[in-house]
Amino acid sequence: MSNISDLAQEIFDHEFDSDADVVALSSISGWLDSHIGNLNTMIHTSFDVVGGEIEPQADFKNEEQAIYRAMYLKGFYSSMSRKTLQGAVKSSDFIQIRDSDGSMIVRPNKNTAAGAYRALGSGYDQELKELVNAYLSFESKPIQVAGNDAPSSQ
Repeated sequence: MSNISDLAQEIFDHEFDSDADVVALSSISGWLDSHIGNLNTMIHTSFDVVGGEIEPQADFKNEEQAIYRAMYLKGFYSSMSRKTLQGAVKSSDFIQIRDSDGSMIVRPNKNTAAGAYRALGSGYDQELKELVNAYLSFESKPIQVAGNDAPSSQ
């Protein structure tokens, strides 16, 4: 799969259960389209997006897709953590209200939600580091060949 929209659809379906209230499919594909350079920098590749297709298609395999997916999810959850904290700072919402008869209304704490998003982002950050390290150890091609391994120029 080297099509941006297919990869975005896969993330949307499997990571967000196709819930458009959480994130829009177009937002995912837009992010993937605009962050291909970050992927290239991270794993020393030279992919490009041409007409919604990742080029060269033959080189964009499962390993690269997994790294790209982890990059997106790390960024998404970090962004959600920031947005939640910004909302907590701007908001004067109550967390808990008690009535004289003992009844109580409790709203979710935005700091707790922001912490949960931060933890998810940190988890994907760790996964991303592991994927990149494994990729660079096993998948990357040598930058320079010298000595007895160098091809002869004859």
